[in-house]
Amino acid sequence: MNTDPTATELPRRLAVALWGACCGVLVATAFTAATIAVRGDTQDRPHPALLSSEYLKLYETVPWQERYERQWYALVCVCGALGAWATTRFGRVSPLLAAAAVVVFVPAAAWACRAVFTAEFAAGRLLACVGVLALPVVLSRVMPAFPRERHSEAPAGMSVPRTTRTLWLTAGFLCVPLAGLLYGLLGPHHVPTVASECNTELHVASYLVGPALYYRAPGLAPGLDFESHYGIGHAHAFSRVMGSAGLEKALQRYVLFVLVVSILYFVSAMLVLTDWLRNPWAALGVTLILVTTTCEGLAYNTPSCWPVRYPFLFAFLFCAVRGAASSRWCIAAGGVAGLSAYWQTDVGLYTLAAGAALYVAHWLFLGGSAWRAPLFLATGVGSFFAICTAFFGPRVLSPLFVERLFEPLLLYATGFGNQVFNWSPGWGYWYNLAGPALAVASVGAMIGYARRDGAPPRAVLYGAAASLLGLAMLFKWVNRSIDILWSLNGGLVVAVAGWWLWLAWRGLAMQLASESRPLVGYARQVAVACAAVWLAVIGVRADGRAADPNYQGGSSSPLVRAFTWMDTFRNPINAWRKGIRPNVHPSPLDPESVGYVRAHTRKTERVAMICGAEWNYLTAAGRAPRLHWLQLFLVHSPVLLDRCADDLRHADRVFVDRGALANLRGVNPAAHDRVAPILAEHFELADRSPTRWDLYRRKPGPTAHK
Repeated sequence: MNTDPTATELPRRLAVALWGACCGVLVATAFTAATIAVRGDTQDRPHPALLSSEYLKLYETVPWQERYERQWYALVCVCGALGAWATTRFGRVSPLLAAAAVVVFVPAAAWACRAVFTAEFAAGRLLACVGVLALPVVLSRVMPAFPRERHSEAPAGMSVPRTTRTLWLTAGFLCVPLAGLLYGLLGPHHVPTVASECNTELHVASYLVGPALYYRAPGLAPGLDFESHYGIGHAHAFSRVMGSAGLEKALQRYVLFVLVVSILYFVSAMLVLTDWLRNPWAALGVTLILVTTTCEGLAYNTPSCWPVRYPFLFAFLFCAVRGAASSRWCIAAGGVAGLSAYWQTDVGLYTLAAGAALYVAHWLFLGGSAWRAPLFLATGVGSFFAICTAFFGPRVLSPLFVERLFEPLLLYATGFGNQVFNWSPGWGYWYNLAGPALAVASVGAMIGYARRDGAPPRAVLYGAAASLLGLAMLFKWVNRSIDILWSLNGGLVVAVAGWWLWLAWRGLAMQLASESRPLVGYARQVAVACAAVWLAVIGVRADGRAADPNYQGGSSSPLVRAFTWMDTFRNPINAWRKGIRPNVHPSPLDPESVGYVRAHTRKTERVAMICGAEWNYLTAAGRAPRLHWLQLFLVHSPVLLDRCADDLRHADRVFVDRGALANLRGVNPAAHDRVAPILAEHFELADRSPTRWDLYRRKPGPTAHK
């Protein structure tokens, strides 16, 4: 008979840990309420680092709740993990009562937070939450307490971990149809059509195509010579495949680049989840849930919404959990974290923080090596600088380079958003409380293992590592609490929830199995599974009927938004279903203007251009931008404007689109007031193209560029 030590005990441990995490949520909420009451700071404030402009007017005012929401979330992560640790290590609470209390606590806590974050008196609501969490302590005296973990037998009819060979053969086989399904769901129905729809999309330029253009000029370093706003590696990698065949071909390659990276991400999720759950079919199910929860925000005109932002998350988890017991794997995890930091700065920093927290917790609570965290951080930081030095030279080994990488993060961390937490009944319960609490409880469940019990199972390490990184990534959503941002950044929290569901099913299936009558056991399991599916279908339909169609994204339900996306996204499946035909949009550029830019510049020259569509013309001409921030019309901070003005002042020639200065005055007056005097003082009109360009050259004399 086979043994499975975690099938029943681990779900109980997690239930008690979740109750302890909710205790931490209550502490964090009470502390935040007291802080707001003492400070009395409930006035909105202007953003300290934004230029006043037409397109930024929605972000110029920062709601007063922003700083307290960040404080509350950080406290939830810390206090919740400590609460989960204390209850799993020392508590004697009935898991059944703990789970029931959590179900009641979540809406009660949202009710209390609704008062706290509107500066209302919340003492009564907080006391009600205390009463809810106290009930399991009182009632556990007459009900079974949380048992110590022990090995248990798996009756006949209950599936047990399969052999490694079979496990990975099955997983590899399932990856093939998964990749095909991903192409059918995520792929463009017609690459030239979808690429042509990105012709005028500014986000395509700022995230990927624009930064990639700079690498056409040799010797440039991101941050030091230009602003690669979201990170380095994604744009640098795309620059290697972008080609020089014009705007249309570059955008087609952009579409394929985003698609390929996204498919590889989900396939890596499938493989790592197989190692985590030890069941490839369960891993496939959780992967499909990840795809469903992520897809609602996907569109090729918003590339930062795709997994191209974080393609190495699951590779990091695979290495990190093994690094708890192996220095070599710890070094590998640091290398993946360094690669993530090179690829996208914020995700890399979250990865470094999560890995360090995992190894520090493993040392403090489980008796692991004290050198794991320093080794991980040294490897991560070292590999980041090694990659950057290899690609961009020794100039990146400077404090200025690091400072420039942190600038966008600090800008957005000061309240670049106007959406606060939604505490109304509904999916806000999951986004604000239940999802983060599950992740926090998973961390507490890991550190709650006593040293005498030995190392936690690898699945528990996976849960803790994924939770730490998932919680860190959700800080982006905390700063701008739009539902879709939660879906885009909370994928690892969803994976943790999938693990919890898988554990619950395994424990229930073991209870339903029968050693003496296997067929009866299988019949019970099938009946319960069918009932669960039926209840899920009813729940989805009820959620769809209750959803508000006027909410952000078209519905207050992420399920409605996801299913709507699946039905309307122009992918190969829908093209086959609905007969969607190619419809290539005409290029917004005129060939004569593109040819004029090429004729008056060198192939590797950085070109200064004042034009609302400068990224289009520079991509079509195959030239690198001269200004520090591409899209001068959308420059959003005084620091970036200063650098753009300095670049313009030292340019040799400037291409000015006729009428561009007047448009700039209307869209971004601060930028116009800096640019127009420089153009008048340092440059003179040298040529006028037949189409749109006024070519300015530097005036001779003392203002000439040295």
